[in-house]
Amino acid sequence: MIAVEQPDMFEEGLPLLPYDGSSGWGGGATSRDRAEEMDRSGKTKAVQALGLRLLRQNGAVGLTGRELSVAADSGYTTGWSALSTLHKEGVITKVTESRGRSQIYVLSEYVNGREEVPHRPHAQSDPVPTWAVLADAWDEGHAASPEQTNPYRRSSDG
Repeated sequence: MIAVEQPDMFEEGLPLLPYDGSSGWGGGATSRDRAEEMDRSGKTKAVQALGLRLLRQNGAVGLTGRELSVAADSGYTTGWSALSTLHKEGVITKVTESRGRSQIYVLSEYVNGREEVPHRPHAQSDPVPTWAVLADAWDEGHAASPEQTNPYRRSSDG
């Protein structure tokens, strides 16, 4: 007899890839490459599904990103990223309580009147200033002491 594998109810509709078809990344090329590999390999889907399973199992106790990372045997940001994405997409709720210096996520049915935290996208950081911008800022702050050499001023800046 051939065993028919039942679809996992927690994997239905996963992975959620809300950032232009990606689970998203924060930072540079290394972070982006890691996220793209996780999305391609199915790891993103597996960690999101594991998070939903553990949230169902834990009920009102919920789950932190750190706890999910440990359960998934992954890097420390993997669990946080999965829970943040599920929260962004409205699948789960973040509450103001924390455990082990990490905020707690729960399934919406387990909020139980606790204060919720709305999803906030990462603040767009200002672009990294150019050398000329740094040099000008240093000059402005040190105008009273022109004898000091500006460490940001390059000879090509003028």
